[in-house]
Amino acid sequence: MDDADAAALEHERRVLDRLEERARVLVGDRGTVERLSWSDVIWVVDITPANLNARRIRIVAEQRLLVSVGDRGGQFELSYSADDEAFAAQVIESVIAGRVYETLGVWGTTTHVEFEDGQRTSETAIAVWKRPGRSKRRPYEPY
Repeated sequence: MDDADAAALEHERRVLDRLEERARVLVGDRGTVERLSWSDVIWVVDITPANLNARRIRIVAEQRLLVSVGDRGGQFELSYSADDEAFAAQVIESVIAGRVYETLGVWGTTTHVEFEDGQRTSETAIAVWKRPGRSKRRPYEPY
């Protein structure tokens, strides 16, 4: 690994460290935050709520920064830029606060996240199977 690769890897690790620390502060005793290592260059942070009606978050640091919300969809694929780090932090804060819901429909599951300032973002996981002609909204609770 050359110096540029090592510096990039260190930057990615620092971004994940900051997101993990922020999650620990926000979660407190209302869930768990666990750091895993899949390899020398892939790290994972699992954020699991104590409330079964809240959504789990998984952050994967690899070539891209992946923030997954829940089990069915909602994977935000980001870079390690300051803007994307801030976006990831907003997603994490919003999910922990319970400002998240899923829409299960014909085309798949869409995870909707509302930020503190009222702005919204969403990601859709394309369905492998189809639900005929109906859509269901499922809100989730805070941690």
